[in-house]
Amino acid sequence: MGKADPPPPLRPAELATVAGGAAAGGAMAGGARARNELDKIIFTGDEIHFGFDYTFSASTPTAFASKQSGRPYPLSAAVFLAPHHNLKHTDFIQATRLRCIPYVSLPDRKTFLDFLRFGHNSPPSAF
Repeated sequence: MGKADPPPPLRPAELATVAGGAAAGGAMAGGARARNELDKIIFTGDEIHFGFDYTFSASTPTAFASKQSGRPYPLSAAVFLAPHHNLKHTDFIQATRLRCIPYVSLPDRKTFLDFLRFGHNSPPSAF
């Protein structure tokens, strides 16, 4: 059997809805109920579960690329940053390492969070 193609990257609107629905003022597409509670997100191994309705691979590429490397951040980095944005950067890095989640670099953090909070039309490092 051949290896399946990787999933397409999540677009900014999808990421904002998934990672910070309340911050972006959105709800999951196709769902009758609002998906605004980050405490319903569960990391299990290589998957991220959004309530009981949606599951994504933690490595799903997002539309946010690192300013330093140009590589897209995985969904796990975006989802972990949203509720942990208030940590000092050193504490944030330590928390991501404990959970084996890639961290969003300090230069990318503010831009990334501004997009999630204020829903700018496109992230600065979009594909």
